[in-house]
Amino acid sequence: MKKTIARIAAIGLFLSMFSAPASASDTFTVELAEATSDNISYFNAAKYSGAEGAMCTRLSDKNCKPGADTELTAIFHAPKCEGGQEVNCIEDVFAQVSGQTVRGIFLGYVSRVEIPVNKSAGILGRGASTSLWQIPGVMHAGGTDTYAVRVKYDLNYSQNRFRAYPGFQASILPYTEKTDSAAKEQTVTTKTIFMSPTGCHWSKNVVCGSVQEFSPGTAFGLQLRFESHIQNWFAARMSNVDIKVKNGPSSSKSIQIVGTPVQVATLNAPIPKASIPAKLKNIMARIGLDPRQSSGWLSYANDGFSTEIVESVKGPTRDQASGYLSAWNLEAVPNGMGAFCTGAPNRVLGIVSTNAMAFQAGPPQFKGGFLNYEVAGLHYLPGGEQVALGSYDLVVSSDYARCLYGFSQAPLSGSVAV
Repeated sequence: MKKTIARIAAIGLFLSMFSAPASASDTFTVELAEATSDNISYFNAAKYSGAEGAMCTRLSDKNCKPGADTELTAIFHAPKCEGGQEVNCIEDVFAQVSGQTVRGIFLGYVSRVEIPVNKSAGILGRGASTSLWQIPGVMHAGGTDTYAVRVKYDLNYSQNRFRAYPGFQASILPYTEKTDSAAKEQTVTTKTIFMSPTGCHWSKNVVCGSVQEFSPGTAFGLQLRFESHIQNWFAARMSNVDIKVKNGPSSSKSIQIVGTPVQVATLNAPIPKASIPAKLKNIMARIGLDPRQSSGWLSYANDGFSTEIVESVKGPTRDQASGYLSAWNLEAVPNGMGAFCTGAPNRVLGIVSTNAMAFQAGPPQFKGGFLNYEVAGLHYLPGGEQVALGSYDLVVSSDYARCLYGFSQAPLSGSVAV
């Protein structure tokens, strides 16, 4: 599978049109993804003029040089920490079973790609690839104890240096290895990322890291070490979430996340192009996407359009989810409107955790005396007989809420809009 470069100006969200000629299909597929499927680190040089950009794995590559017409960014995957002073890395992977912590054993990476630290360019942590771990005896539904760990963050180039975006995404992904003739190591060429085949979390030469489900009831955890400017508002796909933040070495912070995977209803809906609902057309028109020129739209479950997308496809889907999966995902969410309310760098500001098909990742809005939070989902599981049950938990520091919304010391109230 190939992922080609696309740039949509002035939209700070993940939005992708499947690259296919309009004549190739009479259907348009709408999909909400849980998290990025990229497994390797790379630089992306997009052109403001609309000219074709490039992707590289070396900063010295002539195709990824800064320039007046170039927006230079990077996607980095955090490696296993190799030293006590390293930042933007994975300190520990573990599970909690019967009150005991079972620590993961590092097996390696899914790719040989590694981008070195370059402090003069603002790159303070190595860029690696998705890492593979064994958590001894903690079996998933596929019958093995192997898990992929994907911890991704972005960097933006400005004023002659890179700066890490103050957020990250982290996932624990159960897998089994199987032979797949279409599988090969994920790599980057100047114009294309070669992606893993469908159904594979990762791939190497003829080996697929086949997607599996978690066994129910087991809590999993990560210990991460990041630069101190990472913000402490978190959105989670897990239950019974516990997050601790403490000061780390070299002006870093150590973040420990523990939680139990949740079942999430999924959306992957092929719709005849002649029957695309007006609501969905209006959403796409607002951001300049033309369904006549593509075979589909892939977006994230927690981007700025996800709740609207779900509402717009209730008719074509008969209000039924496409499937479901078990997920252990976390995102540290930068919050621009609360930039002056962050307080101590080791204080957790808030955590929202939900299994809703689509949800708002940032802090709730304050309307009419209530904190309001939006989630959305289709009413039924596949088949249309079972109702999709949702969960939602919000924990927010009262000091942070009062600073963010300008509250007095009065008690706070909240509501969830579905």
